[in-house]
Amino acid sequence: MEGIVKIPETETKEPIMSLAEAAAIPAAVWPAYIALFDKLRIEAGHSIFIDNGASGIGAAAVQLAHSCGVVVIAACDTKDTEFVKSLGAQAVLNSQLGDKLIDTVLHLTNGCGVDGFLSVSDRTDAETFSDVVRFGGALCLTNSLIVSQSSTLFTRQLSVHYVFLDGLYEHPVSLDQLSYVGAQVLDLWKRKAFAMHVTEVPLEEGAKSLDAVMQGEPPQGDTVLKMTS
Repeated sequence: MEGIVKIPETETKEPIMSLAEAAAIPAAVWPAYIALFDKLRIEAGHSIFIDNGASGIGAAAVQLAHSCGVVVIAACDTKDTEFVKSLGAQAVLNSQLGDKLIDTVLHLTNGCGVDGFLSVSDRTDAETFSDVVRFGGALCLTNSLIVSQSSTLFTRQLSVHYVFLDGLYEHPVSLDQLSYVGAQVLDLWKRKAFAMHVTEVPLEEGAKSLDAVMQGEPPQGDTVLKMTS
């Protein structure tokens, strides 16, 4: 019909993910997703303690837990306190307090303890820190193993879980599961349930960056080595 002009349909553009973010997500967010929702089974109203909220996995876990209504208590170096708060942690504790962290977490939870404890640090005292968990709660470790020295885990009916993805990428059974996790995480990213905090390091400076990590000075979030042509 003359005089009528069809207005072009508005094209909805997908958000754009950087290559550095895409490289970091499987190493940081996938383990956090599996730990929170498959192992610890957190849900709105639950509480969780994360022992390093400034690390790659820890930062992802803080955001994912916060996005679904979980009360997040996280520890980190004092220089990272404001960063971890910005991710959604309701309480941020000084990781240098050592065992005193246990009493602090119990105080914050009125002596009950948290529903879940996510350890993303290379620690040897995870069993001791299980005291932050309520009776019948759960622990999940991504970077260490518990060598039980007592009957605490049994008498308090605590379940222990591990998330190590490095050996799963070539296993035919796990590939479908990882594909599912990847799709779920991508959807959460599109819905802004989390954001990536990535430091790009030139490949030739990779050794220097690793030295900084070994000396206790890691960057906030994730580090991605970048190859230049």
